[in-house]
Amino acid sequence: MPEEDAFAVLLCLMRDNPYSLRHLYLPGMPALGLALFQLDRLLQVQLPELHAHLVAQGLSTATFASPWFLTLFLASLPLPLATRIFDMFMAEGLEVIFRVSVALLLANQPDLLQLDMEGMLQFLQKSVPEQFADDPGRLLTLSDHVTVPARRMKRLQKEYMSLKAKEKHELGGMKQLRAENLSLKQSLEELEKSRHSEEFVLRLERELVQARLGQAEASAALRDMQEKVITLEQRQAAFPEETNLALLRDELAASRVCEGEAAAALCELRAQLQQLEQHCKVKSFFPVASTGTCTGNRLLAFQILNWKGTR
Repeated sequence: MPEEDAFAVLLCLMRDNPYSLRHLYLPGMPALGLALFQLDRLLQVQLPELHAHLVAQGLSTATFASPWFLTLFLASLPLPLATRIFDMFMAEGLEVIFRVSVALLLANQPDLLQLDMEGMLQFLQKSVPEQFADDPGRLLTLSDHVTVPARRMKRLQKEYMSLKAKEKHELGGMKQLRAENLSLKQSLEELEKSRHSEEFVLRLERELVQARLGQAEASAALRDMQEKVITLEQRQAAFPEETNLALLRDELAASRVCEGEAAAALCELRAQLQQLEQHCKVKSFFPVASTGTCTGNRLLAFQILNWKGTR
């Protein structure tokens, strides 16, 4: 196919009915949300047991079915099968994707009911494509028995639009509440600022009072010190003059000198007395010594003892 023709086909798929794939890729993906909502309701009616199991396991339809609509199964199934589905899509439109999706889940319902959420995801991504690699016609044959009533799809579309309008209204109310909340927050901040200003003024007043109290205490302490200085000056005036103090110091020094001399003389006398006592002991062993000499020594010792007593 020439490039010009391929581009023309792409434009037809994106803009014209019954395809209108452009809405699948717009910001917010409105057509994708509608398609997933319709598929979920179809599963609820045609496969209620599987739908209840998906809800119980917390696995939403959007989790595994979004690539089916965005890529028309070209990225989810083997290429021979995907190309045949694409041919059917070119002939019938998006209804084919709904029928193939329901048929694929119907063919694997027994296995899916035995798995948890992670197991179902892995099964749909890995095991399902391998099932139809050898026999792509089996899935297409099964999809021919799936019905997608146009009237029900229209009703589901209106229901989805109503839900979106309600959500938009609630979102608008939420935005209004957020705006009011922001306004109240700003008012609260202004009140906090004014309260902080009042607290700042009160803190300054308290600091001023404390400063004045400190100044008063310092003044009282200064007066006490001045009184002590006056008292000390008066006591100093009552002390003797400097000359009298000098005389007293001289007298004290002289008395200490005399005391030292007396102590030295006493030591000498004690030494002499000790020598005399030893001498007398020696004389007692030798009676040859004259009596006069011994008597003289005794008199000398007696005088020394008397002098010691007078000191």
